[in-house]
Amino acid sequence: EDDIRSLREQVVSERKAKEEALKKLSKSEADAEKAINKATQKLQSDRRSDSDALKTKLRSSSHEIEALKHKLVERNDKYKAVQTRLESKLQDAELEIQNLKHKL
Repeated sequence: EDDIRSLREQVVSERKAKEEALKKLSKSEADAEKAINKATQKLQSDRRSDSDALKTKLRSSSHEIEALKHKLVERNDKYKAVQTRLESKLQDAELEIQNLKHKL
């Protein structure tokens, strides 16, 4: 029973870790979206600027957006890998619980 309890606690802990990883991913996505929106709003407010200055800012913002997208993709891949590992551990723990139940 101690093994089952320990495995259940491990499963709960792994689920919480998975949820936290997903929350962080969601926050990262929201932060990137906010940064993109902020860059877009800045561009819109600068429309009164002359054409060359506006083009320069557009290029700069586009690079920022691309950098944010790249960073977001990297984080997304990282969190997906964590999620996959946690799901695998969860399945292993659940199988171990079933095996222990059958042994009892």
